[in-house]
Amino acid sequence: MQIKREDLTKEYSNIFFHFDFSQRMELEYDHKSYELTDHTQLPELIEHSKAKGDYQISKIANNILAVYETEHQMETYSHTPVMIHMELSSFCDCECMMCKHCYEKNSDAQYLSRDKFHELKQYFAACRIVMINGYGEPFIHPQISEIISIFETYQVKIFTTTNLQHLPMDSLPKINKVFARMNVSCDGACAETYESIRRGASFAKFIKNLTILRENCPDVQLFMSVVAMRQNIEEAVSLVRMAKELGFEEIRFGRLGSNLFLGNEKDELIYYPNFAGRELERAKQEGERIGIRVVTPVIMQNNVIDCKKAEREREQIHEEPFYKGDKYYEGLAEKYKELKESHLFEPHLYSTEGAISCEGLCHWIGFGLYVNSSGKVRPCSEIPYNRGQEKREERIDHNYEELKTFRKKFISGEVPRVCMDCAFIMSDEIGCLKVNLREYKNYFLEKAGAGREE
Repeated sequence: MQIKREDLTKEYSNIFFHFDFSQRMELEYDHKSYELTDHTQLPELIEHSKAKGDYQISKIANNILAVYETEHQMETYSHTPVMIHMELSSFCDCECMMCKHCYEKNSDAQYLSRDKFHELKQYFAACRIVMINGYGEPFIHPQISEIISIFETYQVKIFTTTNLQHLPMDSLPKINKVFARMNVSCDGACAETYESIRRGASFAKFIKNLTILRENCPDVQLFMSVVAMRQNIEEAVSLVRMAKELGFEEIRFGRLGSNLFLGNEKDELIYYPNFAGRELERAKQEGERIGIRVVTPVIMQNNVIDCKKAEREREQIHEEPFYKGDKYYEGLAEKYKELKESHLFEPHLYSTEGAISCEGLCHWIGFGLYVNSSGKVRPCSEIPYNRGQEKREERIDHNYEELKTFRKKFISGEVPRVCMDCAFIMSDEIGCLKVNLREYKNYFLEKAGAGREE
């Protein structure tokens, strides 16, 4: 079967698609015929189209090759990353109460270097999506306008998460053209809640910058991201209404991952499953009523709600004060500094031991590449730093041994334990991976001491 260029670009506009390699499909390109279902011909097509600056074709051909190699459970890839997640900045302009920045205070922060960014450029011509967020705030990177221009040149679509306390005004036209999706963090429906959780942020500035963005960048999809916790769960419905009023297309409630050093375990909603489940269900119903998509953590979905327990849990939520003062965080920062100087606060090693069963492959392990702000390749942004990895010198390589170890684990039918807090699994956005949701829920139920769901 012969396929036209315009049909190819239209049919395979998304990253995750089914491609029938048993049916011949030919593309006539620049006076030469390429068999798209023959994976051995795809590298030549990729290089040919890259040389011509025809990035639409190079990106799709690379994507097709990625589908072939992941479906055939290869561990070493000839395709280059279809998606790149780069942490432009581990500096942040806020010290949110649930984040390590509230005690690290940018002590180890850095920007992705110009050299490492340019090393990544080798992948841009065949890469379809780049995410530029991470542990820090991307829009405070000193070269953010230049970086956006480079992405525009290579026709890369950008995803990011931002607190929107900064907005590069000189790049608004390019943002409208290049950014496909922007997740804007907002954890409160009023200034008091928002500014108490996002310490150092201004609710008024958030609203002002959002208004500017909406007026100047109408083509950018805006999603509101909420870290759902004890402190804001009672505002869930109000947050949905606010998201609709502010022009967001979607609001997603993510799960808080607690930090023992912060002492915030009881802020996790898994300790209040009935009340939190009820409030999140009300939020979803309100979203349906007013016309905005609401995404909630999968472990909070389709649960049987005990109304009496929900009311008791509402009371438990208020047993301790919601917020700790500046003095607490100042003390925490001093303690962190002491522990770090004593080498008692180093990144820990992690294991790829299996936790629950699955089918398929995590899309970041199969299609993606993650590079942190120090220029180190890691399996993905959701996995903690590995002390051994951070010490070794390396070039940017999407086939290094640690990545192949993760690929083997998923191919064997298991989700590694270190992946269990993954935000993509929690929001059921895992591309070509299927996890056992019952096992997944039980993992967190047992963590909270609530028993198993039969």
